Amino acid sequence: AEASKGAEVNLTMMTAVQIDVLRHATADAAGWRNSYCAEEGFEPCEALVESGHMKRVPKIAGSTLRYWYATGLGLEVVRAAVAAERAAKGLRPWVCSLPDEPQDAPFTQWATTRSKARYLTALRLSDTSETVGYWLPRIQVRRAT
Repeated sequence: AEASKGAEVNLTMMTAVQIDVLRHATADAAGWRNSYCAEEGFEPCEALVESGHMKRVPKIAGSTLRYWYATGLGLEVVRAAVAAERAAKGLRPWVCSLPDEPQDAPFTQWATTRSKARYLTALRLSDTSETVGYWLPRIQVRRAT
């Protein structure tokens, strides 16, 4: 079953290895990757399949390797794990926005690194504006308040 947005995720029900597998598979939920490759029958991935956090991809022909990918439920676990780690370190996310824009404006993006925040904002701009070249140098990056 897929997790609903904002649902409480209980990280204590998973092993550290399972959480690491999900974080690796999704690059900490960055959105540009969703796969994990290991030997057929890799126990942490198989346990995640059973719990609904991952799905199997057909085995690679002529190989002992298989890929798995995270489901929506798995992505919720990754987001919760990253948030818990950041909170434990006392870190606030980077916020990236256009000049004179309120923090909750449609273009505002946040991320765990300054460069990722700039990149996400540039992607958002490229989807909605033909003048990305004008806005790109004006993107402001700061820590969230």
